[in-house]
Amino acid sequence: MIGTVDNERVAIGNVKLLESMSIDLATLRERADELRRSGQTVMYIVIGERMAGLVGVADPIKESAAAAIRALQAEGMRVVMLMGDNRTTAEAVARAVGVDDVTGRCPAGSKGGRGQSASAEGAARRHGG
Repeated sequence: MIGTVDNERVAIGNVKLLESMSIDLATLRERADELRRSGQTVMYIVIGERMAGLVGVADPIKESAAAAIRALQAEGMRVVMLMGDNRTTAEAVARAVGVDDVTGRCPAGSKGGRGQSASAEGAARRHGG
């Protein structure tokens, strides 16, 4: 998102947005990676032409999520997590809930097709395919 505050350009967004603006991410790369490893999605903040900071946000994981996933796995189901987040963030969330098969940077429009593909693959395995 790009806007103007007090006649100055302000942007908040992901790596792609900042790269399109030719903003150098090097100064905050380590901190951003740290936040991603803890399961947070990182948004960078730019004021004018300089990096001003970053924000890490995360949806809370329901306490029942890990137990529900273990129950599905105990029934022989293969649990796949498809997330739109950076792969590092997606892997951190997957570890927290016990999912081994995770795909990050999965656009919202493609999740349904990937889920159907995984379901079909699982059904084929259960039926000897």
